[in-house]
Amino acid sequence: MKKFILISFLIILNGCDNPTTGRDVFGNIGYEGASAPVQIGDNKYYTEAQQRPFGIERARVFCSSLGKTLEVIKIDTPENGYMMVTFSCN
Repeated sequence: MKKFILISFLIILNGCDNPTTGRDVFGNIGYEGASAPVQIGDNKYYTEAQQRPFGIERARVFCSSLGKTLEVIKIDTPENGYMMVTFSCN
């Protein structure tokens, strides 16, 4: 019974994304989610997502919060792992 409760609790936690990071408690990104943008240079950021539209939308919302518009620099789609949108805000 204790194993069942523990497994049920972990399944519930797995479905809860942190709105700040975009990741669940295990560091995973949800199917319709994207990670928080990370600065990697002067006005250069990246975000990770499972699906391209959600990564681009997260980047667009981030740039909008700065009062700027999104400029996508590059989109990498690896065979294993999350796709990554590299962008700037102009």
